[in-house]
Amino acid sequence: MRYLGQGHEITVGLPYRTLTAADAATFRAEFEREYTRQFERHIPNAQIEIMTWVVLATTEREPPRRLEPVKPRPAPAAVAERSVFDAKLGKRLAVQMFERNSLSPGVAIKGPALIVEEGTSTYVSPSFDAAVDAGGALVLTAKASRT
Repeated sequence: MRYLGQGHEITVGLPYRTLTAADAATFRAEFEREYTRQFERHIPNAQIEIMTWVVLATTEREPPRRLEPVKPRPAPAAVAERSVFDAKLGKRLAVQMFERNSLSPGVAIKGPALIVEEGTSTYVSPSFDAAVDAGGALVLTAKASRT
């Protein structure tokens, strides 16, 4: 909401119920209260306009299904070996490279490794291992630190 023609808008919350004609006075009072909070005074009896209505609508939905555990499977053979610079270690490492589309649920790969697919590559550093979950997602898990 704003005063007619003004450039600065003030956000005013709506009540969580069906609106009535009497709410026009409620909107004015809320606008003037917020305007006064921000600018220390309001302009009595000035015209107010509502510039934008924002509505958030939601519905009930089923929770996402839990993924079942998958049987561990051996990783396919690496398709190549690549040299990768590991910033944490500050040096290059020779790592096994795997094609993402050859990794099925249950496959686990120990880092360091490189998992490549069209459009992106995932570097699994020596601090992590990778696995494919029941939904086909890559899950990287930090290895226990050795202190």
